[in-house]
Amino acid sequence: MGNLYTMQSKLTNRIFTIDESISIFNQIVRGVEIMHLNKIVHRDIKLENIFVRKTDKNALVCKIGDFGLARFLEVNAHSNCGTQNYMAPEILEQVPYGL
Repeated sequence: MGNLYTMQSKLTNRIFTIDESISIFNQIVRGVEIMHLNKIVHRDIKLENIFVRKTDKNALVCKIGDFGLARFLEVNAHSNCGTQNYMAPEILEQVPYGL
């Protein structure tokens, strides 16, 4: 089906239903939780990197992709990387950041 950005841009008024929004949010949070449990920091989560497909029952399945900037993180990082409009404040302020 594509990514979340493309899907959202094709919607009428660019709005997901409440149920779709909750499902998408829960799946993204669960994906980030799994990464953090494995000490992986993604550093470039954005709509374009959330891949979406619909099941036979019209449910949305989301997967986090593009791990090009991801890394294992044992201690805090200092790298300034990611997509600027989506960066965490810590990265923009150039202070150490963790999971």
